[in-house]
Amino acid sequence: MPWRHLAYPYLDPAASVIDAVVHRGKVSGVETVLVAGAACAPGRQIVRVAKAAVLEELAPHCVNP
Repeated sequence: MPWRHLAYPYLDPAASVIDAVVHRGKVSGVETVLVAGAACAPGRQIVRVAKAAVLEELAPHCVNP
């Protein structure tokens, strides 16, 4: 994640890197997701979860607008 995405327009110099990522990070800044050292979403592509199956299972529990 480019530091400018976290630090813009102002970031207190006393803020830790972890706090900056957790509180100011945005989805657009995420390129790869690792879980226990394994890439689950390299290049923003979900590879370890059957996304269609999850959405199908959740659909009956969602409220339709």
